[in-house]
Amino acid sequence: MSESAIHTEAGTGADADSGTDATTIGQAQIEALLTIRSHCAEKIRQNQAELAKHQEQDKQAARLLQLLTSPTNTRPLESRSETCELVKDILQTADDSQMHYRAIYDRVTERGYEILGKDPANSLLNRICADPRFKRVAAGTYRLSESASPGASVATAG
Repeated sequence: MSESAIHTEAGTGADADSGTDATTIGQAQIEALLTIRSHCAEKIRQNQAELAKHQEQDKQAARLLQLLTSPTNTRPLESRSETCELVKDILQTADDSQMHYRAIYDRVTERGYEILGKDPANSLLNRICADPRFKRVAAGTYRLSESASPGASVATAG
């Protein structure tokens, strides 16, 4: 609603522009302004609900698109240990010693694997954040811990 339309609906017209203060505005104008505010608040609530609905539809469409465009020979990573072994290999062969979990997730999918879950990248994060082979170095960024780094001594079962 334009400012002039608000002035007209509220009955403030030229008086509002001429510097009349709020104490001289009649009760009818105050009620009209409160009605306008209430109407605007309701529209905002409706738009927020509509936005949330569209965001959920977008997430579902993105997931379906990912499934439809991913290689047909993808293999789901169902176990935590299998996932963490793959992540360990990715970090060992990466150009940088640390990576953000979303970049790790991209490498996982590039290798033809799929992580199941509502948000696969977050599912990956949940699997690696509890594994002692990985150390968090920044928000969402991980590297191999000292014990898992190449060249670290590993005890072998005899």
